[in-house]
Amino acid sequence: MPHREATVAAVAMRHRLVRSTTRSVARAAPRSRSYQAWRPASDAPAADASRKVVAIVYGSFDKDLSLRDAEELHRTAPPNIEVREPVAGDAFDFDSLATATHLVVAASSQNGFPPHNFVDFAHQLLLTAETGDDDCLGHLSHAVWGNGDDRWYKTFMNVPRYVDLLLEECGSRRFYARGEADEPHAPTGADSCEAPVWAAGMWDALQADAAADAPPVAWNALWEYQPSPRHQDVTEYGLDVLVRRYGELSGMPTTFARPDDVYHQMIEGVRREREERERARLERLEKARRDREARS
Repeated sequence: MPHREATVAAVAMRHRLVRSTTRSVARAAPRSRSYQAWRPASDAPAADASRKVVAIVYGSFDKDLSLRDAEELHRTAPPNIEVREPVAGDAFDFDSLATATHLVVAASSQNGFPPHNFVDFAHQLLLTAETGDDDCLGHLSHAVWGNGDDRWYKTFMNVPRYVDLLLEECGSRRFYARGEADEPHAPTGADSCEAPVWAAGMWDALQADAAADAPPVAWNALWEYQPSPRHQDVTEYGLDVLVRRYGELSGMPTTFARPDDVYHQMIEGVRREREERERARLERLEKARRDREARS
């Protein structure tokens, strides 16, 4: 799929360019200790290669479809695997991925952007992709389930597709083909995939996933036998777009990332823009109040 390959290459190049810019600043102004990129302690015990630890993260709108599906994923997990309770993206400790071997994401999308309870996860992931070391999530394997509404046709399934791509860009290995509600899914043979069917196949694949260095499953593997009846595109955007739309993080940046002057200047700029908009709004309200008094 030439279009898809070109899109992946373009996203990778954009994030590499952002990294080269921010790293040059980091060399001139060293990061504070709290922002050091995560590394395993030199005296830490060796990880058990056979032990699987799975984190489940979800982002849902009002219908809570992805919450429902995340709970289904958790309920159907094999008993011989350590599976953590599903957590909304805004409540998820991104640094806890350091002690996970696998990540499963269930996410919804609207107008191409994440639900409000998934914004912090999206922020941390974009920040890691734009500023983190290459392969900083290289210890991790992932799979993504998506919900979407084709009334927003141009950006249909954009969040699960983009999250899947960004995780790969950070070094995580896709161990099972992404599933999308009501879309074809080649590994399960479904013409219109549903969460329970995808979950069964995903857990089977995870149990059989023995080698962390095995080749990743392709981003577009779900359409191997038949194309999407809608489209197979992903619309990328940078962290600056997300921050202008939703604001800054509610907590500290992840230690997988390397936030520096470029990042902090962007945050300060967005704060000033919001303050100016709020000041202008209050001025309009005050003017309207004075006009009403003058007419009375």
